[in-house]
Amino acid sequence: MKYNVLIQPSGKTVEVEEGCLLSEAALQAGIAIVLVCGGNGTCGKCRVRILSGECITGKDGQKKVVKKGEYALACQSYVSSNLTFFVEHVEKNADNIILTSAEISKGQINPYTKKRFFKLPPASRENTVDDYSKLKLALKVNKISFPVLKQLPDFLRNNDWQGTAIIVENKVVGIEQGDTTASQYGIAIDIGSTTIVAVLYDLTNGKQLNTVSDINAQVKFGDDVISRISHVRDCENGLSDLQHCVVSQVDTLVDQLVQEAACIIDYANIYDMSIAGNATMQQIFLGINVSPLGELPFVQAFSDGIRIKGSEVGLTKLENCNIFVFPQIASFLGGDTSAGILAEDLNKKNEQSIFVDIGTNGEIVFSEKDTLIATSTAAGPAFEGASIKDGMRATHGAIDKISHDGTDIKTHIIGDSKHPIGLCGTAVIDCIAILLDIGIIDETGLLLDTSELSNELPSSITSRIRKDKNGQNIFVVAHNSTGGTIALHQSDVREIQLGAGAIRSGINILLKSLGKEISDLDKIYLAGGFGNYMNVASAQRIGLLPKTDINKVEYVGNSSLKGASKALLNSKLCPEIDQLAAEVQHIDLSMNLDFQMEFASAMIFPS
Repeated sequence: MKYNVLIQPSGKTVEVEEGCLLSEAALQAGIAIVLVCGGNGTCGKCRVRILSGECITGKDGQKKVVKKGEYALACQSYVSSNLTFFVEHVEKNADNIILTSAEISKGQINPYTKKRFFKLPPASRENTVDDYSKLKLALKVNKISFPVLKQLPDFLRNNDWQGTAIIVENKVVGIEQGDTTASQYGIAIDIGSTTIVAVLYDLTNGKQLNTVSDINAQVKFGDDVISRISHVRDCENGLSDLQHCVVSQVDTLVDQLVQEAACIIDYANIYDMSIAGNATMQQIFLGINVSPLGELPFVQAFSDGIRIKGSEVGLTKLENCNIFVFPQIASFLGGDTSAGILAEDLNKKNEQSIFVDIGTNGEIVFSEKDTLIATSTAAGPAFEGASIKDGMRATHGAIDKISHDGTDIKTHIIGDSKHPIGLCGTAVIDCIAILLDIGIIDETGLLLDTSELSNELPSSITSRIRKDKNGQNIFVVAHNSTGGTIALHQSDVREIQLGAGAIRSGINILLKSLGKEISDLDKIYLAGGFGNYMNVASAQRIGLLPKTDINKVEYVGNSSLKGASKALLNSKLCPEIDQLAAEVQHIDLSMNLDFQMEFASAMIFPS
């Protein structure tokens, strides 16, 4: 039996079969409900309110009817009647804060695919050189592909012996009528676990023509890479599900780039693409099994950069496009790390520095001239708001900054909304840093009761300390549109301690292995969306970043996209980054005997 399902506040209606998950019904309506846990019913972020009709939640033996006015998890509830439900939190690209900056110094423009106009002398009794040799000599190439050879006699005689050659690695792989050398384009893409960003370039001059971005559609399989690895391992068609998802989304982003560009662009004139992402994202895009990444000893499928055609992964508009996928270093140091090394020229700077990309996985690279040493650590999803009680991504309605004016706290809401929806990771860090400073959180991370606080604290602050339904202390940051509290919970503090401890212990072990101190560093480069919007002083206060001169910290934006752009515009850098990635020394924290001690120490907040 089929039922009509109306999803609010979008107002979209879909007809679905009885037993369809509410989350799937929403997806059919083009509404992506947040599924942080991959649909396992554990995160609670997909909560919806039933406005009319009813649904069934739970499984056999534990089924329950959810009626009007009640709440249900969309990933665990099934359509059983005509139904209207309200989605509390959806992913909308326009609302999300996605880091798309990839400003680079153009330098040498040397794309992988080259175009060259030619004009040959016609065949005559005096000139009987074969067409193949004539073209090869004129273009100074090594070879001409067989498909080009087959069309060459008719092409030359029908086009006045002139045209444009498409050349890859000194081999002619295509020919076009007229002089089309001015029409040459390429796309750089950063495939992140949470977001995908794509930039369209004119490969004749290195000019950026358009940039588009979106939430990675794979979030419906879970927010983090572990959820997606589990989907591949546990589901029969898991890998094809995820690959189709990302390839289809890249197709969509390519369409957006072309359709919204200021000039008319033919898909056939997009010759090159460069892709960087973490190991899980890159291997899924390539259709390579990621299960070994989820089990000891966490082995990647490849290390060298990969060159493929668009058709080999199923791109529909760019079948002949030449795609470069970045080399991977080891374990969870993937193409985004090697792209970051290239983006910031870490191997060329006359300084001692660390490069830190903070996300669900933290990548850390120490560099000193030609020495590159790297490690990675599982920071967890707290920094992106996923495991925070009232947490959310950096999107419209999220509190992203919290400050203290000596009397009370002040909040900033993304989109200047009157009513916040929740806390994103940067705000949680700000809040913990403030509460540490004023003595509401102690160095162990305990959120203290009002009876344990200094009498000098104003009531505007102490009145924010309340109890949750389990009797645990919470600190109320704000109220939502219905008057409900948005608060920092004790469990949130523990989640941040785990993430900060993982990053900080990774930095400490890396430096100790080199006999270095924090004071020896000339620079700390912060990469990625979270690092770019994070308050460095707050991060240092909670121990996420080492205490050092704040002027030594430099935001570098989306280094993964920046590296992909550099490799796209100058293909000579591709073998260079291949070699660099192979030379990076890897420290495996899971094998380091000091890690647990360092981690335990880093869990304590600095005094």
